[in-house]
Amino acid sequence: MKRALWTAGLSAFCAVLSGMLAPTIVSVCLLSGLIVAAVVLYARKKTDAGKTISVAAAAFAVFFLLFTAQQTYVVAPSLQLEGQTVTVTGRLEELPDERAKSIRLKLSDCAVNDIETGLNVIIYTDKAYMETFSLYSQIRVSGVKLEEFTEEGEFYYHTLSGGYWLSGYSKKAELVSEYDGHSPFYYVKLLRNHIKETLLESLGDENGAVAAALLIGDRSELDARFTNRLRIAGASHLFAVSGMHLSIWAGLIFLFLRNRTRVKRFANLLTCVFIVFYASLTGFSPSVCRAAVMLLCVLIGKIVRYQSDPLNALGFSALILLSFNVYLAGNVSFLLSFSATAAIVIVYPYFVKARKKKENPGKRAFRFTRNAVLLTFSVLLFTVPFSAFFFGVVSLLSPVSTIFLTLPIEAVMLLSCFGVLFSFVPFVSDAIFWLDGLVAGAIRTLVGFLSNWDFAVFGVRFNTIVIWYAVTALILIIVYFAKRKGRLVMLVSLVSTAVLLLTQITLNLMNAGKIEIRLPAAGNSTAIVVTTYTGSNTVLIGTGSDYDARRAINDTLKARGICAFDTLIVPRDSDAENGNTEYYVDYPVRRVYTAEGNRCVSESGLPYQAVDNFEVSLPYGLQYRNVLSDGFSAGVLWNSDFKAVICYYPGSDFSDCEEALTSGDVLICRGDIPKGLSLDRFGEVYVLSDKTAEALRLPDGVISTADVGEIVLITHKE
Repeated sequence: MKRALWTAGLSAFCAVLSGMLAPTIVSVCLLSGLIVAAVVLYARKKTDAGKTISVAAAAFAVFFLLFTAQQTYVVAPSLQLEGQTVTVTGRLEELPDERAKSIRLKLSDCAVNDIETGLNVIIYTDKAYMETFSLYSQIRVSGVKLEEFTEEGEFYYHTLSGGYWLSGYSKKAELVSEYDGHSPFYYVKLLRNHIKETLLESLGDENGAVAAALLIGDRSELDARFTNRLRIAGASHLFAVSGMHLSIWAGLIFLFLRNRTRVKRFANLLTCVFIVFYASLTGFSPSVCRAAVMLLCVLIGKIVRYQSDPLNALGFSALILLSFNVYLAGNVSFLLSFSATAAIVIVYPYFVKARKKKENPGKRAFRFTRNAVLLTFSVLLFTVPFSAFFFGVVSLLSPVSTIFLTLPIEAVMLLSCFGVLFSFVPFVSDAIFWLDGLVAGAIRTLVGFLSNWDFAVFGVRFNTIVIWYAVTALILIIVYFAKRKGRLVMLVSLVSTAVLLLTQITLNLMNAGKIEIRLPAAGNSTAIVVTTYTGSNTVLIGTGSDYDARRAINDTLKARGICAFDTLIVPRDSDAENGNTEYYVDYPVRRVYTAEGNRCVSESGLPYQAVDNFEVSLPYGLQYRNVLSDGFSAGVLWNSDFKAVICYYPGSDFSDCEEALTSGDVLICRGDIPKGLSLDRFGEVYVLSDKTAEALRLPDGVISTADVGEIVLITHKE
């Protein structure tokens, strides 16, 4: 029972997660099993084990009931408003966030049709009709058609954890009243916005965005291309304000106060106050809150002269956070932060030996580097399942990024803070911000350099993750009850996760010679993804026209672990082919080819070719040729033993086309079969459409993506 809080926290997390991922009957069976186990242990007079299982059962029951009640009495009734056109009135929780084609408003404590609901709603409104709103203003939006708010590519419960379950669009938002209250959080948010604006103004948009993300956890100004590069470099966790950032600031504040107060406990108390303030300044993100609760446990323990146990503190943080927001068990930030901290607390001590009191600088540097690698490796092993589930990829560059980026990131945090504090002293602040911009620029350069190593990033298949969880859970249960040794359990966990990585790498190597041509079910849009099994050197032909097409393409990219493109091809100047080009240019892209103009990539700074007819050599020995004429729009994709002809325009007439377009292994058509083209000279024929083959009256043997979903064609490297 020494770690009762850890047991309760882990059980609470498992209870909520089982409610999210499994039917109710499964959760009931798990709870029944815990109760039976506790009874058996008490009957056999194993009191300590019985108490542990009893705590687990109690926490499991309480949080499963909390999750069920939240679903039944709060979320379900709220989502019944979906599809209704209503008037929404609420408080502006954050300053308006400018998007590509709209302004996003986050409203809290909303009234729907003048009926108080307490809901939080996301409203998108037209830029042309946008007024200037101040923070916490009361806003009224009419004619809003409510829909479920699901972030693109995110787990549903991750979205719910943000507290925004409904969204809608309206042409115009109106101001009802300005805020005239005195909430402390209002002033903290004003300070947060002031710091961000100061950093952006002093450092420029790119370096200022980096500084704002590291100092106050505001990642809204980071451009999508840099965010994708962070993911490839395995450095995303360094830009999510969490335990490392909070520990640095708390440590500095404590050291500053310790020698300036006669009462030592007073320094601990003021540090606790600072921790709460900093958590609010960073927006109470799950990772910061987890770290804040753990640090508060340590400091309060020192005040009352009680030694805090790290695992108990971690479990207590889970209990506190899940009590306030039960859906955090499905939040990617919470899961990664929780699992990473568990790795540090549980596994890392087994790797680190007690150091000698006197060490020369060389040994000290070696020990620091070794420990940093081991720490990152421990964290990587624990976070792999969650990274794979949410992002579809795992970056093995994480240890390298951690070693080279940690010190520059700490430097940017400190310099940004001092720059803001001394912003009223021109020459001093200018010097600080000059150095700050230099270091921030170095971070962006290093991240860009590491993101070129995309061979170290590989996709992990969902089925592999499911099998891994099942086998590992079974082994851990057997080992724990057979040996009762926590160290052995942790060793099995490490070995099991290492096997997961090695299995995936082996599968990638075994299938390295295969080229996959994937046709996502993107409706009546062109979307063709050409890649290998490992996902490196990907080619995207066509980017689709709307959100549904983009979601289908993104699902394919995530399933294959694709984070970057070698080549992006926009075959014609039409929304069906390039409506989402601006979005995909934000991926790390080496080159872009566009036809009939250059609408979306002229400002990207990428090497591009904007001509109607072009030919380009692609990876894997493939060639692509784009052909536009008065009667048709087509492309040819081929190597020595494979050829695909692509028709981009449903009304194309191939009667007078060249011989190369009249035959091939595969014919891919958008919308319908073109005129004047015999299908007898093609092995397989597919139609990209949101209509079934029957609705299109396609010939026998022709397949529509509306009937079968995503289509995968496999060939081999030349």
